[in-house]
Amino acid sequence: MNLMKFVENLKGLMIVNNLNQKSLAKCLGVSVSTVCRYLQGNREPSFKNLVGLANLFNCSVDYLLGFNEYGCNQEFLPCPKFSVRLQELVNSKNLSGAAFCREAKIPEGNYFDWKNDKRLPEPDGLIALAKYFDCTVDCVLGREK
Repeated sequence: MNLMKFVENLKGLMIVNNLNQKSLAKCLGVSVSTVCRYLQGNREPSFKNLVGLANLFNCSVDYLLGFNEYGCNQEFLPCPKFSVRLQELVNSKNLSGAAFCREAKIPEGNYFDWKNDKRLPEPDGLIALAKYFDCTVDCVLGREK
């Protein structure tokens, strides 16, 4: 993940939307120190907060992460449960879970945790999935129309 591009885009969105750290923290349901760490480039957002930021600013996750220049003011679908979306993507390749892990170079433990709702991927995991499926992160999340 290009953390500096994320910081730059987040700061820009905060300015355009007239949000300070405290108000952004309240919108996301996180502490002000968490937002401060995001803005200093000391912390990556969690899956939940990444999607929360994209929803709040009505922008694509790909824009937030710096993968495209224009990703705001579009219509996005609500994210389905990640385990369901992951299974749809893996099924689209007609692969078993183990074969998918080998091909995508995703640790099996990560895949099975994601598939069984034990945890959600971090931004780098989402990026790896988007690269493997040759699509956007928003597509991986099921947000694209």
